[in-house]
Amino acid sequence: MNYKIDLQRLTHYDAIRTLEKELILSNLYKYDNIEIITGKSPELQGKLIKEVIEKYGFQWDIPPGNTGMILVNEKHMFI
Repeated sequence: MNYKIDLQRLTHYDAIRTLEKELILSNLYKYDNIEIITGKSPELQGKLIKEVIEKYGFQWDIPPGNTGMILVNEKHMFI
């Protein structure tokens, strides 16, 4: 099952806090893939990757065809 988290139109602070909460919850519900919709802000994506995704050991990828999202695969989550 896939899960989408849309962080567009949030401040960077709110996006970071929302993503942290949502990734932990999505891991509990065992979603297969998580799409994090960020819009095309490299600054926001960098903050999300550094402050949340890598902090908790998630594996991630930014698809070349859609740079406005980050993909996280549930099989690699370590929470």
